[in-house]
Amino acid sequence: MPAKRRCNRRASERAAEKRGSAQQRGLCKGDAGMTFTEERVLNGDHWTFRPIAMDYFGYELDHPDRWKAPSQDHTFIRRALERPGNDWTSETPVRVPMSWTSCSSDPLSEDATGDFDFPYFWQYVHKGEYATTFDIPESFGGKRIKLQFMSVNFKCWVYVNGTLAVSDPACPAYTHLNKHPFEVDITGLVQTPSTANRLTVVVQDFTAAFAGCFPNEDKPDTPEDGTFYPLGDRSEYYNKDRGWRNLDTGLIDDVILKAVPRLHVQDAYVVTSVSEGDIRAQVTVRNEDGGDRSFRIQANVHEHLGGRHSLSFEPTAEITVPAGQSVTVELHQRWDDPTLWWPHRPFLYDLRLELAQDEGVVASSITRFGFRQVEVVKSEDDDARGIYLNGRRVRLFGESVEPTRKDGYTEGVGTSGLYLYNAQYWTHLIRTAKAMNITVLRTHRGMWVKRLFEIADEEGMLMIAESTINNGNHNGAIGTMDSQRTAIRDMIVTLRNHPSIIIWSLANESGYNEQWADEARLHDRSRLLVVTQAKPRYPSASMAAAGVSYAFGLNGYSPDIYERHNRDWKPQPVYVYEDNACYDQPTDQERAGAVLQAMTIFRGHRTTGYEIICTYYSFQKAFGQGSDPAAKRLAIRWSADETGNRGYYPDFAVMPLHDPWTNRHRPVVLNPIEGFADSPVDYWTRSFSPVAVFDYDYDKRLSVQASAKPYVGLFAAERTVAVHNDDWLDDSTLVTVRYTAVCPDSGETLDEGSFTLDVPLGGTRRHTYTLRVDGSRRLRIDYAALKADAVRFRETIYLGPPSETCGGTYMSAPGGDEITLDLAAPEGCAYDAHAVQFNPWIGRSGDYNVYVRVSERAIRAAEATGGLCKIEVQHDTVNTTAALRLAEGVWLPVSQHPLHMNAGRFENNIKLYMAPDQLAGSDIAVKLAYAGD
Repeated sequence: MPAKRRCNRRASERAAEKRGSAQQRGLCKGDAGMTFTEERVLNGDHWTFRPIAMDYFGYELDHPDRWKAPSQDHTFIRRALERPGNDWTSETPVRVPMSWTSCSSDPLSEDATGDFDFPYFWQYVHKGEYATTFDIPESFGGKRIKLQFMSVNFKCWVYVNGTLAVSDPACPAYTHLNKHPFEVDITGLVQTPSTANRLTVVVQDFTAAFAGCFPNEDKPDTPEDGTFYPLGDRSEYYNKDRGWRNLDTGLIDDVILKAVPRLHVQDAYVVTSVSEGDIRAQVTVRNEDGGDRSFRIQANVHEHLGGRHSLSFEPTAEITVPAGQSVTVELHQRWDDPTLWWPHRPFLYDLRLELAQDEGVVASSITRFGFRQVEVVKSEDDDARGIYLNGRRVRLFGESVEPTRKDGYTEGVGTSGLYLYNAQYWTHLIRTAKAMNITVLRTHRGMWVKRLFEIADEEGMLMIAESTINNGNHNGAIGTMDSQRTAIRDMIVTLRNHPSIIIWSLANESGYNEQWADEARLHDRSRLLVVTQAKPRYPSASMAAAGVSYAFGLNGYSPDIYERHNRDWKPQPVYVYEDNACYDQPTDQERAGAVLQAMTIFRGHRTTGYEIICTYYSFQKAFGQGSDPAAKRLAIRWSADETGNRGYYPDFAVMPLHDPWTNRHRPVVLNPIEGFADSPVDYWTRSFSPVAVFDYDYDKRLSVQASAKPYVGLFAAERTVAVHNDDWLDDSTLVTVRYTAVCPDSGETLDEGSFTLDVPLGGTRRHTYTLRVDGSRRLRIDYAALKADAVRFRETIYLGPPSETCGGTYMSAPGGDEITLDLAAPEGCAYDAHAVQFNPWIGRSGDYNVYVRVSERAIRAAEATGGLCKIEVQHDTVNTTAALRLAEGVWLPVSQHPLHMNAGRFENNIKLYMAPDQLAGSDIAVKLAYAGD
């Protein structure tokens, strides 16, 4: 064992002994510690890990019987696992929590980096064994002794002193399956007191859900062909073809040793109502004694910080629970003056429960909660429809988060490791998001660590918690219906006391099944339910909103989606769950441009009036990503007291955007983006500002390229502005807008004025005014929005004549029934190595066929693929793919069906994805031809 790790292990063990004694002193009150739960955290550096070899699966073999022809050669996996120097037998010292796949590399590289220094081949290992030892103190005597695992991904076998511990008698062959918390009773497997009890945890990753060696992606929910459990995208086998990495495998959260009274509170579920002025608690009591037990429940509420008493429930009558069974009791109490939980004031309470008998209290528990209420109002009235928090209408503006690595760059919130699960990083991330006026975070595709939601409760960040049912619309592995219901049940039961969570997202892009809502309502009726990309978008009255996506740079000011809302979904709210997907943008120029594009689209959607808008992988682009390879891996130092405590403590952070660790009192942005006229952080913060005024026509930008010079919009004397009032702090509705037109060269004021609008809370109003200036020269307009005479928003825009406005890089010239675009022209499009994007200015609404014409060079580039070119057309929410045999000078039809286009300048956005990647925009011309209404 390395000397440093051995030293850390001894320090960790000493720290654990100190913590265990302190916890024992603090918790063991009453009858010699017999009545209260004791806990000892088993995290730390005293664990080992050993990889376990398995047979190859179909995708690793590139086998002809696998679910589809491989899109890449997987021999690199076999080479990594079969290297002669691989050590499959030693028990390597590790720190728990730890994922052995968190250290990864690109497919053809052996430069594996991650949260820890692990051997290169571990990232391709599907199964491993963790081991440690633990002691049982004398104070545990007379209680049930249990091990609690807060998250293990995916399937595990827990052995104590060589014997398998089973959590569910109905599944005796293993201990647990899925990422949610579970407990195992080990009372019969240890002696009290005792030392050096051996704990071994064998874990298998997502492959444990495979139906055989060759799971069929085309039938992912068929038990004999696919997977039997919804895995979440970060763990789905088919993503291996796209180079994604499943980062969170193994013991990814706390391991806790517990001594529990034989009669104890098994669960407490708290529901508060602002409108009714009351609190309810559903309390489940478990009797693991040899005979019947009778008791009364004494319930009190105390402030979480400070402990001041706030409320007492009426004591219950005597309750009897038979041996080996549980009983559930509902408590109810009027509460007239609670302090409400708000994002700007996240006030928390503790529900303290005591099980009392004549001789005194025999068991107790504490459940933290916040007093708040969330509702949805479905209405034809635009000023009434929406989400209501504590009776106040709110619109939710946020981002999707998850820890994900894709070859060569990062996704999620800019992380390439599980350090997103670290409490310091997550806390800093939330504070940064709130400073940029983000009000909600969506934990995408089953991101699961309970501590993250505890921090959200404390920091006041609203959350949308999403299950692992994912990508069923795209042949993803969503499992059987029974397992889908289990995934929803376990998510909700585990997280339902967190006031920060206001919405359950039952599935991501996986159609819809009413059984999901049925299961959710069995366990919680106090929150809203949504699904994303269901077919239809509003599939059931059980859903709080229609879940729609406007990704990949579609124009946010297009009225198309709102017209469909009025036609198809009204009176339901609209949930735009992925607004402008941003992927690989490593340079500052690209990242700043991605934020400008995302916020331009967001402003359009906000002005249109959508109730929930979450961007997608855009938030992290407001911060630079370091280009120096040495700077991409930040070393983090922890003390033994820290690493042995609850939480995730990695040794490194790969490609972090922020550093909250080096100086705990002053977190820093590692690579701030500078040198552009509009800082991406500032532009985001203004776009999400609770009180805001946006110049409607100016924000319909023809270009979203980041530049050191400010964007100049086309002058028009008549200006339309959108005024927003999404204010947590002040529920007044009068918003005053001031504008000043200034000559930027001389500073001379050319015109100024103001107006006041009554803007309902959670609403928008538009107003048109006229500038009394000459538009022949450039001018600057300074906007300010005020409430109660306090300035709440400022923004400056620039306008000019056509000769001075920024170029229309994304816009075609006006057309009629047919438009031809030569994408080699500099003003025609924006394109990268494999995609071109443009806005055709259609002169007549209707259905249009799409054709492409390619150059001789493109034909030569496609010869390696047999002269075939794969082109995907994305327009609105319609995707169509065609495999074309290239022929020079011939117009080739791309769209399988005509695409509907709307007349107008900003109404249509088309993006073409091309393979092979050698094709570039200069190789293609596009024609749109009218096909009828």
